[in-house]
Amino acid sequence: MFHGLETITLGGIFPCGQDSKGLMWDKKAAHKSIVGHIKVNDYFKNRAKIMSKDFEDATSIIDESSKMLETSLQKMQKSEQNLMEQSKKVSGSVRKSAHDLMTGMAAIEKMANFDKLDRYVVLLERTAAAMSVLSELDKNGKLEKLMSVIKN
Repeated sequence: MFHGLETITLGGIFPCGQDSKGLMWDKKAAHKSIVGHIKVNDYFKNRAKIMSKDFEDATSIIDESSKMLETSLQKMQKSEQNLMEQSKKVSGSVRKSAHDLMTGMAAIEKMANFDKLDRYVVLLERTAAAMSVLSELDKNGKLEKLMSVIKN
């Protein structure tokens, strides 16, 4: 045996040497050990235990992920419901405002009688122009002369 290698085993097989790449094992002893483990079914039992543990771990991870996904989905559904409720409120408010605006416009149109309003605007424009001309005449001192001619 090599110094310090007597404590290292691989399934009950001791290394037979060491080189620059690592430990060396006896091929016949390794085959004998492997066949022995397979015959007593230890290898498959151990692999089954390891696989069973791996399956349990995977199942646990999947269950946790499913719970997290379900929680996130519930939050998203609640958010969607809140958004729909808010949208309905806003939509109703917009419809009410549009209706109120239409009602107000109809009332203004009815009260203002836009046909007459157009004529009033034309008359007001003429009056403003006349007032502007009269103001210029007054500044120049010609308004009094014009007034005296009109009175006579």
